[in-house]
Amino acid sequence: MTISYNSIVPWGRSFEEYTTMFSLSDADLKLRILGCGDGPASFNAEMARRGTPMTSIDPIYEIDTDQIRMRIHETYEDVINQTQANRNHFIWTRIKNVDELGRIRMTAMNQFLDDFDQGKKENRYIPGELPQLPFKSKSFDLALCSHFLFLYTDNLSLDFHIRAIKEMRRVANEIRIFPLQNYNAERSPYLDDVIKTFLERGDLVEEIKVDYEFQKGSNHMLRIKKQSPNTNTLQSLPNIGKVTAKKLMQIGIFTKEDFLSRDPYQVFDELLKKIDPTLCRCALAGIVGAKEDKPWHAVTKQAAIEFDKRYPEHQWKDKC
Repeated sequence: MTISYNSIVPWGRSFEEYTTMFSLSDADLKLRILGCGDGPASFNAEMARRGTPMTSIDPIYEIDTDQIRMRIHETYEDVINQTQANRNHFIWTRIKNVDELGRIRMTAMNQFLDDFDQGKKENRYIPGELPQLPFKSKSFDLALCSHFLFLYTDNLSLDFHIRAIKEMRRVANEIRIFPLQNYNAERSPYLDDVIKTFLERGDLVEEIKVDYEFQKGSNHMLRIKKQSPNTNTLQSLPNIGKVTAKKLMQIGIFTKEDFLSRDPYQVFDELLKKIDPTLCRCALAGIVGAKEDKPWHAVTKQAAIEFDKRYPEHQWKDKC
């Protein structure tokens, strides 16, 4: 791994920002935590000061403290000027203005710089980068990724995102990623494909609103962890097996909560038109029964009558 000095734009966030971006509870802060792409954030330094050390990995940790400090001073004004020029993209409540933002960032980065040499000796700062991490499987309870994945949609492919997140899941029991928007304040076009990929792997995947919004609209994190029994999965619904769950995901229904918020007859009509026009009355009964918490065979007749009433133009391909 090599890093170009001139490509580094250090920009560090504070401990308070980390705890709010990732909804970190007191219990979370006691876990074995990995930060991926932390850069010169002060989260690691503050965790060490609190007596609960964690691990950060970033390619910037290849260079020494003086080089990082110099690069911060070389790039600081440019970052601040860009923020000033695009200030309408941000919400100035928690942070009042661009000058205060600069003070907060410099305070965080100075905390990092003061801790970096000692942290490297203690193996708290590890040179490295996604999508390959130099850790054994399940070395951590929680892996965090701040302002990297999804943010750089124009520079990093969907394949990179999936490989990176799979690697984070390999080394940690749970991962959290923030934000879910790109630099243009748009929902990342990769997000739905990533959610689908990890739901199909059997993980619990959730978009969670957090108490942090600086870039307008960026107030959700993605949490992925091992599925527990009786959680918010499509297959926890009656009549919904792996095949039907996959079809539902193809029309944007990823969780039990997503499904229960929809009208089952509209869902079935969308499945017919977009996914599989050969679906039969029994498949309809499975969808309606899942919504009503009933076995499919208990609602087959009434579901068919109601669907024919709503969609009289539909011609059933087969009887069942």
